[in-house]
Amino acid sequence: MALSYHKAQTHNPYRPIPFLFPLLASPDDRIGIGETMGYVLRVRFASFFAGAAVALAAGSYYLHKDYKIAHQAMSQQMNNLYKSLDGRISSLENLKEGEAMKPIEDAE
Repeated sequence: MALSYHKAQTHNPYRPIPFLFPLLASPDDRIGIGETMGYVLRVRFASFFAGAAVALAAGSYYLHKDYKIAHQAMSQQMNNLYKSLDGRISSLENLKEGEAMKPIEDAE
């Protein structure tokens, strides 16, 4: 007696419909595709999506690290600019105070 892939089965409403979810369907539902071929396809798809997830995680980590480094560099540049600007303003204030005191001293 030869094995046949065309087995009569009762309809189970909780079973995925073969033409909508071909990878989730049982090998008996897939006419012309053996059990080994379905397993190989499932393993290939699972491997592909696992690799894609790992690549996405690695890329996200790299971009996040690059963003943090760029943000830190810009923050350091702005801090240096503010320190320089603060030093210039204080030196101008000291000059202005010195000029304002000279005429008062000359008047006395």
